[in-house]
Amino acid sequence: MIKGNRATVLEKPHSAILTEATAQKLFGNSDPIGKTITHYAGDTTSFVVTGIMKNVPQNSQQQFDALSGNIANFAKNRLPDLDGINYWTPQGAAKDPNYKADFPAINPLAGNFYQFFPFSSMWNVDGSYFKVKYLMAGYNIPRAITSKLKVKNIRVYGLVDNVLIIKNKHNNMPDPEAVDQLGVYSGGMYPQPHKFTFGLDVQL
Repeated sequence: MIKGNRATVLEKPHSAILTEATAQKLFGNSDPIGKTITHYAGDTTSFVVTGIMKNVPQNSQQQFDALSGNIANFAKNRLPDLDGINYWTPQGAAKDPNYKADFPAINPLAGNFYQFFPFSSMWNVDGSYFKVKYLMAGYNIPRAITSKLKVKNIRVYGLVDNVLIIKNKHNNMPDPEAVDQLGVYSGGMYPQPHKFTFGLDVQL
């Protein structure tokens, strides 16, 4: 923010933040804070200028000239307060070769969820795991017993599903196999159920 209070700049309905270029285009060298601009598109709406922000970088996914505030879109369009957050900046890296930040570089103007997720090592965990999916055991009753029962064969068996999963302690995904090609977990959040099946196979 160049002008205006970051915490309250879009607090009131029909308030607006202009970029530097837009403010210069509309008001020249005069102070635009407190002045009214009118938007003509279907319904005519007037906004009071409450803040001036830097121009949006050309490489940003979001390109706009102004942000407006009302009850419906305040939460969507508000500017987050990043004061006190130690996130990576080129300036910090240039000053200190041993510079380390607590968070990766943050661009509040890019509305892309993936900029905070798979492309930064901060949000990645070791995905290696060891899994025993099935365990089956069976036993054929000796012929000496089945002959007395006048049957050809008796087999007792048991099947266990989702026997064991060993994974990194920081990996809290219930099913480590439910990950897409981008490394995003696509499974449910319920634990993997253990299933037990027991049966008796008799051949007459």
